[in-house]
Amino acid sequence: MRTTNLFDALRDLARSEALPPESLVDLATTNPDGTRLWHALELGDIGQAEFEHDMAMLLGVQPEGSLRRLADLLRPDQRMLDLVAELRGRGVRTAVLSNSWGRGYIDPYAPWQLDTRVDIVILSDQVRMRKPEPGIIQLTISKLGVPATECVFVDDIAAHLDTPAALGVTTIHHTDPDTTIARLTDLFTTPVKPVDR
Repeated sequence: MRTTNLFDALRDLARSEALPPESLVDLATTNPDGTRLWHALELGDIGQAEFEHDMAMLLGVQPEGSLRRLADLLRPDQRMLDLVAELRGRGVRTAVLSNSWGRGYIDPYAPWQLDTRVDIVILSDQVRMRKPEPGIIQLTISKLGVPATECVFVDDIAAHLDTPAALGVTTIHHTDPDTTIARLTDLFTTPVKPVDR
């Protein structure tokens, strides 16, 4: 399950807030205070309102509604959704594993109806672990009920791939839909026996 690129959405949000384009990307990836803040949100250690307040303090912007504005900038990748539906229809067990935005006034997952699209949904704030921790990868594999060597993990952040790869999972670094779809199609060319759900 993929949306448009999160980093591009962060850049768009920064521009709309009259910030330097890379300011939110840097906050999430290289600024120690910013990364601690994002990780605390993803782990459920802080709520959305606290996150928005503290992020605003770091950036010098108005905090209210920043997560909603960011969510509004993300769009579904319909081709990826269609491929997931096709694979699932052929009996491939599917999961969404996400470093979430915690709980609060917005549920960024609500429009996606994930429970109807995949077999397993694991959100970081609910299990108090986040990618790329081994525990959350192992939990997902366990919930899927499929050997690690038969699992495929797709992520647009390269740093998230090392842990599943070390567990024997096939990994795909998602950089564009065409490449990911071609790779998944190639991996699942062999018909999969349908399973009871």
